[in-house]
Amino acid sequence: MIGPNQPSLFRRPQMTGTLVVLEVAPFERIAFQLTGDRIDAELTLRAVDEKRTKASLVVDGPFLIGLRRRFPAEALARLHGLLRTGEEP
Repeated sequence: MIGPNQPSLFRRPQMTGTLVVLEVAPFERIAFQLTGDRIDAELTLRAVDEKRTKASLVVDGPFLIGLRRRFPAEALARLHGLLRTGEEP
């Protein structure tokens, strides 16, 4: 994957990295690393009922790359937006 062309204080423009999948439990959990940013993440899914799933995301990485408390919540909101496009009317 290639990052944005916009440099920042800690990133070069078009910085490249690799997503390394560490562990998968189908329909339940995926753990992965983003090597370029030195981020470890774990996404866990749990069925609430037939039409709803609860997702939780834990992210760990260097403080200086801009990980904020709201970063996992923002990522989950984006994931939710992507999944809603596949809903049936």
